[in-house]
Amino acid sequence: MAPAGAGSHPLHCFQRYSRGFVAVVIAPAALTLTAGDLGALTATLTTVGAAPDGGWTTSWSSSDTTVVTVSASGTLTALSPGSATITASAGGKSASAVVTVKPSVTSIAVSVPISKYIAVGTTRTLSANVTSPSPAPAGGWGVDWTTSNAGVATVAPTGVVTAVAPGTVTITATLGAKSASVALEVLAQPGVVALSLDPPDLVIGQTDKAGVIAQATLVGALPAGGLVFSWTSSNPSVATVAGSGETGTVTAVAAGVATITATGYGKSASVRVTVGPRRTFPRGRSARSRSTIRMY
Repeated sequence: MAPAGAGSHPLHCFQRYSRGFVAVVIAPAALTLTAGDLGALTATLTTVGAAPDGGWTTSWSSSDTTVVTVSASGTLTALSPGSATITASAGGKSASAVVTVKPSVTSIAVSVPISKYIAVGTTRTLSANVTSPSPAPAGGWGVDWTTSNAGVATVAPTGVVTAVAPGTVTITATLGAKSASVALEVLAQPGVVALSLDPPDLVIGQTDKAGVIAQATLVGALPAGGLVFSWTSSNPSVATVAGSGETGTVTAVAAGVATITATGYGKSASVRVTVGPRRTFPRGRSARSRSTIRMY
């Protein structure tokens, strides 16, 4: 029994913790590198108790050392395209980060099939030509496609462009630090966007006839009945021209020079015709060329 007048004393309780880990945190949680590059991850340990002699030890591992390796200090070496999980472990605890390795790219170029013109409501598939010391990944290069104006044209991850509204749009392909772009012109409706004549120059003899061909770059479907052009001569006394379709038949009248012009769909093209002495063609040959229409 406590002596009279003696005060009470508080009771202090202490809980002893053993040394150990509460958590391991790895940063960053995701990282993208290019093959051949170095990178780094950091593991932060939340601990209880005093550190053991020599300090806490963290071990590092990679799920795929053909893609990326990791050193004892967390330094990464990117080897080949792909992805791997990097794990830091200490005291029975662990944390992981996903590392994606993109191929090393020397250059990239965008290939436009045939023409830069595209009509509203139609599609055009672009392709990216990649130059790299690395082999192409099994799933392809993984090029990122973007459009400068989705209101004019959109682009899918596969490079398929869909024309939305008239205007000019830039489509860009990006892979790693390399990118390439191409400008496309979206037309409100199909039509002829370019016209040339074949041959560009013509020399014929007096009274000879020769065919001049209109070579049209056409966006959209060929009109029913084919293309129609008007043909004119700047000097009918030297050479005349007849025709309403893709071929103008030139007839030499007299020595001299004339310009033959084909006009249609807001486009025109001309050829210089020189009429000289009458020429004799070997049997089976003529001065007529083969018709060419480029359709997109």
